[in-house]
Amino acid sequence: MAEGEGAPRGPSRHGQLWILFVANATSWLIGLPLVFLVPIDTEGSALAVALAVTATTVVGTIVVLLVPVVSERARLRVGSAGALVRSYFVRYVLRVGFVDLPVCVGASGWVLTGEPFVYAIGIPFTLLAAARAAPTRQRIAIDQQEVDEMGSTLSLRGLLDRPARLAP
Repeated sequence: MAEGEGAPRGPSRHGQLWILFVANATSWLIGLPLVFLVPIDTEGSALAVALAVTATTVVGTIVVLLVPVVSERARLRVGSAGALVRSYFVRYVLRVGFVDLPVCVGASGWVLTGEPFVYAIGIPFTLLAAARAAPTRQRIAIDQQEVDEMGSTLSLRGLLDRPARLAP
């Protein structure tokens, strides 16, 4: 019996990336109504609210503009198929972490000022950055160009579309 033969199969690596993406986006959207339903007894001054809104907007703009640049700092390793898939997952997790910053700053602003709309300001920025970071065909094709430039013949899309083996 060959290695991995008969092992239970799970979703493809690409499917796993989309599961992470959807779960993460769902958490932002679930948080939105909670912010408006949970009262916080903090009385924020007008200056504190303005600073929180400004911080959320500035961080959101920076994230939207820089999400591809920051994630590409995590180099893809093309020594083997397994190394490429693992390094791509690292890159994707960095993208997701970076994309979450506007919502995190907005949530902090909400807690510090008691104003729920500060959290809501971070959501459009996070959703826009998430759209740029999502594991779409176009995004994977851009990452494939990097693999090709390294002189590798590995197909990132092909590797991500394979079903993942589940650990016993």
